[in-house]
This record gives sequence, C-alpha cells and structure tokens, in this order.
Amino acid sequence: MALVAILAIRTTVFFVAAFGAYILAAAIHGFVPSWGERLVRLVAFAGGNPVRFFVVLVTISALAYVPLALAYSPFPWTNIGPLSFQLSRPLHYLVYFFAGFAVGSYGLDRGLLAGDGVLARRWAAWVAVAFVGFLLWAAPTSMTIADWSTAPIVLKFSAGMGFVVACAAGCLCLLAICLRFAHERRRAFDSLSANAYRMYLVHYVFAVWLQYMLLDAALFAIGKAAIVFGGTLSMSWAIAATLGGVPTASRRNAAIRGVHRA
Repeated sequence: MALVAILAIRTTVFFVAAFGAYILAAAIHGFVPSWGERLVRLVAFAGGNPVRFFVVLVTISALAYVPLALAYSPFPWTNIGPLSFQLSRPLHYLVYFFAGFAVGSYGLDRGLLAGDGVLARRWAAWVAVAFVGFLLWAAPTSMTIADWSTAPIVLKFSAGMGFVVACAAGCLCLLAICLRFAHERRRAFDSLSANAYRMYLVHYVFAVWLQYMLLDAALFAIGKAAIVFGGTLSMSWAIAATLGGVPTASRRNAAIRGVHRA
C-alpha cells in the first residue's frame, strides 16, 4: 500500500511539474509581453544555420547547467517529499523547453526545421557530431563518477560541458534524421504529431502503473519493457486523440500549431 501511495503522489506531482513551464511562461508574459517575439527573433537569426543554432544552444545551456553541476554534482538525486530531481538540471530543462517553444513558433517547415534545409541535407555530419558529443561527455564523466567531490576541477568542467554538447548534438542529430528520412506523410503519423504533447502529459500514468503491475510477472526485462512501451504508447495516444476532439482542446492545439480554424 505504501508503494501504491507513493506512485499515486508521484503521478500527481508529474502533472503539476508538466504544467509548471507553462505557468512560468505565462508569468513571464505578464511582465515582458514581447519575450516570445524576442525568442523567435533569436531562432530566426540562428535557424537557417544549424551550426550557429548549435553554438547558441550549447552556450545558453552551459550557463544554465555547468555552474549547478559543479556546485551540486550531476549524479545525486534530491528528495523533497514525493518529488525527486537532480539539482543540476532544472535550469537546463527550462532552456530546452523555451528553445523548443521558439523553434516551433518560428515555423515547423522553415528555418531549422525546413524539410530541404541544411540540417536535413547534412544529417550524416550531425550523426558524427552526436557521436563525438557522446564521447566528450562519457570520457570525463567516467573519471569523475567514482568520487565527484575529489575529482579535479578540469575534469568536472569537462564533464559538464560534454553533457551540454552531447544533449544539443543528440537533439539536432535526431531532428536531422527525421527531417531527412521521415518526410513522407502517413495518416497515423499525422495523428501522432497532432497528439504528441497531450501524450506527453498523460503518458506518465501508464508508464508508472504498468511497471508496477508487472513487478511480480515472470518475464524477462525486455518483455516487460515491450509491454510497458506498447501499452503506454497505445493508451496515451488513444486518450490524447480523444481529448483532441474536445472543442476547447482542439482550438488550443490549433493555436499552438499556428492553424486558424473557422
């Protein structure tokens, strides 16, 4: 029963945290109404040049992540009641939330996300960059993970910078591959695209509770993983699609995607 209570509380906390960035965005808009336009202008400046965007993203995320990683270590988790998080990462998450907001607001078919843009054409180069980024993170991290507190500051800094480089390179690598090879439209994938964010908001319930239900099942880990993944995908997709049919949700989704409906 204690585990059930913890899972229920964590599920509630996830929903609160998921909407936290929206609440913050609304609060910022209240004080600085033009902040969204400024972000979009920044993406317009860097969007047509993936390398420039990469440098900007790495620079901003490094300022948000590296000082906290040096102060608190990137490894331990902090528990406040039912909430668990790493003290080094909250600002890093916010950077990526607002980066995604800015890129999406600028346009899903132009700039960085243009189907025939530079990022898509040079997908192989970004695969190589992502691999190098992983090595830049993994090498120093492997030398600090045993005892972060006594590791040389140079290694700590290198591990932190490697992390932000690996994150940015990995994201651009996946975007490049999708833009290059996933350009043919499929009705099922159109639905997946339209419902992706709602799926994110509801998936945690199924991911957590399906794992809990399978704790005592006599299955290999790969079998449990397949069941959890398949169940979470199908159920969260179904609920997201259902919510998408609600008029209020549909209008909000249209506004986010820049679609004007009658």
